Amino acid sequence: MNKLININNVSTGYKNSNETKVVGRDISTSLHRGELVCLLGANGAGKSTLMRSMCGFLPTLGGEILLNDMNVERLSDKILAKQVAVVLTDKVLTDNITVEELVGYGRSPYTGFLGKLNKEDNNIVTRSIEQCGILDKKDRQVHSLSDGERQKVMIAKALAQDTPIILLDEPTAFLDLPTRVDVMQLLRELASKGKSILMSTHDLDLALQLADKIWLMNGDGSFEHGTPEDLLIDNAIQNIFNKDKVAFDPKTGAFQVNHKYKFQIDVHGDGFGVLLLQRALSRKGIEVNITSRKSDLYIAVDDYIKPTFTVHFLGEKLEQFHKMEHLVAKVQTMLARELVQQ
Repeated sequence: MNKLININNVSTGYKNSNETKVVGRDISTSLHRGELVCLLGANGAGKSTLMRSMCGFLPTLGGEILLNDMNVERLSDKILAKQVAVVLTDKVLTDNITVEELVGYGRSPYTGFLGKLNKEDNNIVTRSIEQCGILDKKDRQVHSLSDGERQKVMIAKALAQDTPIILLDEPTAFLDLPTRVDVMQLLRELASKGKSILMSTHDLDLALQLADKIWLMNGDGSFEHGTPEDLLIDNAIQNIFNKDKVAFDPKTGAFQVNHKYKFQIDVHGDGFGVLLLQRALSRKGIEVNITSRKSDLYIAVDDYIKPTFTVHFLGEKLEQFHKMEHLVAKVQTMLARELVQQ
C-alpha cells in the first residue's frame, strides 16, 4: 500500500513566548492510500492538534510530517491545497449560498484569481455532489438543509478539491445515530474507491466496526496505532476507556456502563429477550445471573416469537409478562420484600 503521509517521531502542541505545551509525544505512524483511519482519544488528548499539524496549520514541536516524502511545513499553501482537503468542525457561514455554489469553492486551488469555474470544474462539482448522495439538493440553500445534509455538502466540497487525502475533525459531532452511520458509511465507501481518509471521532463503536486502522491518543501524550482488532487484543483501547463507570465487554465487543448492584436474580434463557432484561434490571441495580439451576426465585425467558417473561417462585409459575415495565416493577417488589424478611 502506498504511504501518502509519514509521521516520524512527532511531538505536537503549542508554543508561545512564555511556555511550551506538549500534548502528543513521539508519534510515529503512516496514512496509506485507500484507508479509512479513525483518530480516537479523550477530550484534550490532542486529536485536533495533530490534525492541524498534519495539514500545515500548526508547526510541530519536534519530528517531521512527510507528505509524499516532502516536509509538510515546507510546502506552500497552494501545493498543500492540491494534496489535502480539510473538513473542520468550525461553522461555515452559509447564508444565501446554494449547495452547488459551496461545493464549487472546493475548486479554488485550480480556478485562478477570479475563481471562475470551467466545464471540467463544473463536472467535478456535480460528480462530487452525486457521490455524496445529495444531487437532488444541489440547488437548495445550504442553511435550509439538515445537519447531516450540510455535513455531506462539506464532504462534497472536499471531494471537489480533488485531493488524495481528506482530513475531517469530528465530522459526526452533533448528528443523530442514523445520520452518523450514514456519514461514516459514505467515508468508508470513498476510502474503498482510493481516497485516504483520516477522521477524529468520539464514535467508538462505529470506528471499531468501520475503520481500517485506529490511531489512539492516550491522555499522557503517548500514541498507539493498528487495526481495531489488534488494539482490542492488546487491550490498548480498553486501557484508555475503561473507567470506574464504564468497561469493555468482550462478549458483545462494546463498552458497557458499570452498574452498582444491590440484588441478584437468576434467569433461564438466551437471545434478545435476555439482553433486554439485563439492561432493564441493571438500571434498577439488579444483576442478572444466567443459569439453568432451579432457584427459589427466577425468570424464564421465552424468545421464540416475541419475548415473554415468566416469574417462577418456590417451584411454581407465579406470573407471565409481555411488558418489561410490568416485569421489572414486579421483580423489584419481590426482591425488596425478600430483603425485608431477611
